[in-house]
Amino acid sequence: MDPIIIGEIVSAHGIKGGVKVYLYNTRDPIIYKIDSVYIGDKNSYRLCKLLKARKISDRFCILHLDEICCRNDAECFKRKFIMITPEMLPPIEEGYVYISLLIGSCVYDQNMKELGIVEDFIDTGAQLLMLVRHINGSEFMVPYVDEFIKRIDSQRRQIVVNVIEGLIE
Repeated sequence: MDPIIIGEIVSAHGIKGGVKVYLYNTRDPIIYKIDSVYIGDKNSYRLCKLLKARKISDRFCILHLDEICCRNDAECFKRKFIMITPEMLPPIEEGYVYISLLIGSCVYDQNMKELGIVEDFIDTGAQLLMLVRHINGSEFMVPYVDEFIKRIDSQRRQIVVNVIEGLIE
């Protein structure tokens, strides 16, 4: 399974190889709960031991990694992603799912007619939206709330949604 992007290195920090990271998830940042991360892009990445993670705001943190020991090294990693694998995620309560693991799932209507594939989730601040690539190539968004999300089978990677008029156009 593809790695999950949790942030992006935006700059070097200090002379000892720290990197400033923009965090994609501010609700429950996993970066403070793990001991290693992957750095790179979707096609090429390497595992690094996380020596220290320090929060500087809801959106930013400073990381110190075993592979980066000076500012020059840190500069080389600017614009690289910080990623984890699904196995690195802490256990989750029954009945809950990590939304990042739903990306790539098939979306069906109430009659099990295939609608498309989950491409992403967008947090508008007011609500979470599921971005779906329709089987005809267009995109549509589904509010990630109980009224629309009827069933999730994370093992089969299937999501059943309530399709109302105007949802798919």
